[in-house]
Amino acid sequence: MNNLCRMSRRLKDCAARLHFAAGLDRRRFSLRAGFTLLEIVIIVVVTSVLASLAAVSYFHVTSKAQDAEALNNLAAVRKAQLSEAAAKGAFVNATNTQEINERLTEVQIEDKDFTYKIVNVTADDFAAVAERVDEEKAQEKPIVIAMYADGHVGYTYASGSSSGGSSSYGGGGGSSGGGSSGGSSGGSLGGSSGSSGSSGSGSSGGSSSTGSSGDGSSGGSTGGGTVAAMGFTYPPVATGNDGFVTIGWAGIGIYPDSYDIYRSTSAAGEFELLYENWYGTTDYYTDLTVTNDTTYYYRIDAHYGEQATYSSEIFSATPSATSQYALQAAEALLELATSPTGATIAEIILLYDVKVGFGNCDNSVAAWYEPLFNTIRINLDEFSSTAEVQAAILAHEGTHAWWTNDINQGQPERGENLGDSIDQEYNAFLNGATVWGDIKGGQTDYNQDSWASVIAQGEADAKEVIRLYYPDLPEY
Repeated sequence: MNNLCRMSRRLKDCAARLHFAAGLDRRRFSLRAGFTLLEIVIIVVVTSVLASLAAVSYFHVTSKAQDAEALNNLAAVRKAQLSEAAAKGAFVNATNTQEINERLTEVQIEDKDFTYKIVNVTADDFAAVAERVDEEKAQEKPIVIAMYADGHVGYTYASGSSSGGSSSYGGGGGSSGGGSSGGSSGGSLGGSSGSSGSSGSGSSGGSSSTGSSGDGSSGGSTGGGTVAAMGFTYPPVATGNDGFVTIGWAGIGIYPDSYDIYRSTSAAGEFELLYENWYGTTDYYTDLTVTNDTTYYYRIDAHYGEQATYSSEIFSATPSATSQYALQAAEALLELATSPTGATIAEIILLYDVKVGFGNCDNSVAAWYEPLFNTIRINLDEFSSTAEVQAAILAHEGTHAWWTNDINQGQPERGENLGDSIDQEYNAFLNGATVWGDIKGGQTDYNQDSWASVIAQGEADAKEVIRLYYPDLPEY
């Protein structure tokens, strides 16, 4: 982190003038959460419209953030329904976006990336639907997801080598395996929403066996079949940053029991064990025991009990203070310091020696803070983003690196999951939106702008949205 340390004097001078800027207190933030970029259609379902805050959860939230807009709009539809029922004693049905705008005067939404409809509304049940407009993007992701009061999930894919059976909203079925993700999931999604989850074969299944059909909720929760795939979807990727190497990969089918990570300074040399029994459910690692300008070669072994061990291909990276990733991280950190709020976070990042760099990530996140390694890893997909966008990302993740609950307000010292919380996520999104507003100039960025619009609704409404994305998080 030499580049970043060389900047500490400039950042500290900046922060001294703006020490602990408005909106940030002296709580030391900690623990991870990546901020979720979004690329699936979101369906908001509320059990009992009149009890407006019924608990909901999501089937999945993925990258690239278009669904923040869908979520905003669906939440607005729900609120408008409550107002309509309170004022007129009746609910509104609407089969398209235009009808929603006409019949719910509090709502004005556009058919931009999604079309909207209200598919069911009574005093006891409510379901609103967002359908993806972009057919090209819909090829790889579910285009409709619906969740119902009994916990069943319905979802459909745009296409696939094996159709999963179309699903009406609430009609059961559910396309469990159609589309590109069907094979790799091996039917694990099968039939969670209805009476007959269909098979889980799909174009990307590779060596995985086809998941057999599942019936009703048991099909989805148990996977609806056996998945025999083991190993790696693609070779792990190592990225050389300043003083550390990030590694990311993706497994196939089932999780292994554990991974062993090996390292060598020669592709043909003897590999030494770097980490034994790394978590089978964790598909990333950060190597902090490296020397800049030395090339390191890695291999990962995935262990499946007594069944088998699968070895990855050999892959390599060269950490360097002058690598493109180190220089870009330094530029983003400098940009962060130009914002009053950002200057405080930049100072904290330096003060606590939080390493900042890029790496291969699950594409459901733009970045995350890794507490085990005290590292902010920005997704390689964001490398081409502007320094301003990356600075806003650092504001969010730097908040996670800084966070500690306020025990003076009766909050537990740590969240129930030993880390993230709704309150923490709200503050992370708030700081990211504040920094983005300070430095974006005339730029637009779908993800940053969408979350800024969520924060602009106010704390109560923003937290309501965040709860939908993080249904399992405690409040503090």
